[in-house]
Amino acid sequence: MERILEFARKYWLHILIVDYIAMVAMVWLFRIKLAAIPEEDQQDFRPGGTFGDPNLPRGMRNNNPGNLVLTMIPWRGKVPNYANTDGKFEQFTDYHWGIRAMLLDLRSDINKGKNTIRKLIYEYAPPFENNTASYINNLASATGIGADEVITFNQSTMRPIAKQIARIENGRDAITDSLFNYAWSLI
Repeated sequence: MERILEFARKYWLHILIVDYIAMVAMVWLFRIKLAAIPEEDQQDFRPGGTFGDPNLPRGMRNNNPGNLVLTMIPWRGKVPNYANTDGKFEQFTDYHWGIRAMLLDLRSDINKGKNTIRKLIYEYAPPFENNTASYINNLASATGIGADEVITFNQSTMRPIAKQIARIENGRDAITDSLFNYAWSLI
């Protein structure tokens, strides 16, 4: 242990520089990966545009149609926090990973007893950030599920809920049935 500490004291600057170079290389490789995705594949997972397209709503631009707030959760397909260019919301490498993360977040809340639209949205879109009452009314009306009706996490229930949450968050349709089905298959 002494030798390790001595080495770390002696070479701390070298370690820091190597770590920084590795981080820069990862960001650079991530950007190359995005640029290498064929346009036709991008359209399959990014309706109406591509990652970072400034003409898209923020959630779609970030491949995060549910507008999940930036956390330390290691979602599959998540852009690492150090490479995240939004600063407030999660970003994902592909659109389906953002849908999957939203579904897993909703499942977690439902499993914790937030199993009605009202309880779920108070957790998902709290009043200090949103007009939660309007969000609940919109979601209940669009899905045909009563605000206080108990919901279970299954594909037929979650499809209209996820699609409407994404519509509310982005101001337009943001999840197709095929995208939902693909993201659901990844759970």
